[in-house]
Amino acid sequence: MSTLTATPDPATGAIRIDIEQTQARDLFTRVVANGWGTATTGQVWTTVGGVAGDYAVNGTQGTHTFSATNAPRRCRTAVVTDADMGVMVQCTIAVAALTQPIQLGVFVRYTDSSNHYYMDVSLAPSGVATMNIYKVVLGVVTTLASVVLNQTHVAGTTWMVAMDVCGHVLRAKAWRSTVTEPDWLATVNDYDLVTGTNAGCRSVLATGNTNGSTVFTYDNFVAWIGQPVRLFRATPDGVLTEVRGSPGYTQAPTAAADTATSTFYDNEAPFDTVLTYQLRSNCSSTTEATSSPVTLLSNGDGWIRDPLDASRNIRITFGDRAFDVCTSTQEVTLVRWDPRVRTNASGVFDIINNQRPNTVSMTRKRYDSGFILASKTLTDVDEIDEILQPGRILMVSLPAAYGFGRPYNSDYVTILDVTEEQIVTDDYQVPHRAWEIPFRLSYAPADTSAGGTGGNGVGAPGATYGDLRVSALGTTYLTLRTSGETYLQVAQGVGY
Repeated sequence: MSTLTATPDPATGAIRIDIEQTQARDLFTRVVANGWGTATTGQVWTTVGGVAGDYAVNGTQGTHTFSATNAPRRCRTAVVTDADMGVMVQCTIAVAALTQPIQLGVFVRYTDSSNHYYMDVSLAPSGVATMNIYKVVLGVVTTLASVVLNQTHVAGTTWMVAMDVCGHVLRAKAWRSTVTEPDWLATVNDYDLVTGTNAGCRSVLATGNTNGSTVFTYDNFVAWIGQPVRLFRATPDGVLTEVRGSPGYTQAPTAAADTATSTFYDNEAPFDTVLTYQLRSNCSSTTEATSSPVTLLSNGDGWIRDPLDASRNIRITFGDRAFDVCTSTQEVTLVRWDPRVRTNASGVFDIINNQRPNTVSMTRKRYDSGFILASKTLTDVDEIDEILQPGRILMVSLPAAYGFGRPYNSDYVTILDVTEEQIVTDDYQVPHRAWEIPFRLSYAPADTSAGGTGGNGVGAPGATYGDLRVSALGTTYLTLRTSGETYLQVAQGVGY
């Protein structure tokens, strides 16, 4: 089952979140008669069609055995916690089709035999292989897509088949196990089936096929959360905040353990606060996995953090050691916190022969302020230069006693002109420095990593409607109206 592991790293002022987003795996390393038993990850397979003796596991593979044509065999398992999922499996057919096709594939969003999506590879007697996507609604089968593959079937060929459904988008692909896996070969939209949390394997001998008793062997079954995945931070007040870089893609899932992995670094997590992280599919509000509670301890220190690069973060200590030029320990210490100035933004206009001016009211700005830091080594100088060099918005985190950035003691700042000067002496051979760092409170910087803030893949208010449509969110006019958000809010990532 998919997992989230959150690990605090006080040395860098960040939290590492490791994702494994596979929902089910089966290596079929067991022996079972009259069914497929229990998958490697614990889900119980259920059979549909034929009799119990048609299904078995031989120690390395699951088998479907046919003695009749046009009688689908299905093995299904409850593999995910919502209807957005992907499935992949390999299937070997020991024979070539006679007279009529042999069909193998997988299904998703399975509610019952009358309501589900499925794909198959139809193997014709000529060897031509055709991939199809179908929907079954109230027992009526409709073809949604059909693609003739550039690979043919011969006796003993092993096929890889995969299907993915995310929201209303269905994708499928199939390829011989001896060639490189292709991109998705067919993508279609369908709005009929939005529920169903089962998936599995499907086998058919078409009407008129004369192969007689035929065995389909399946192996390396894997099911995963609909991609891309989204990662959220949950604070004690119940607020969910999407972690920078989400939504994102994991590595390709396989039936081997812990392969569908990815790692996020939450470089904006509040200190000294009990947090959890939640994993979702990009097309669902259902939480697929939740981490154990985790706390990033400040140990009484503050931080200047670069939201886009945790390697630049600088720890700020407190105490009376700032001007001690007899020590040369690498350390950046807070010397002074400057007054807070709340700048007026209103226009005040004097009127001739009027005792009072006219005022055009505008929202007063949040305060400007600053601090003075002391550093003791040339390495400190290099690190301060490095975090300031990109000129982007930073995050300042201070202990709660400073009353900064409530409720979680952090806020975003734009650093203005910085002054560096010697401490005590004019001798530049002494590495101690004082840094005067003025700032203005700011909004969070745009997310430049894959995916983009808020899951829309844009991360900026200048997005066009076309940008949103081709983004990870796939926003349309209808989904925008349904969301209740404005166009600008969606472009900025608000509410997603």
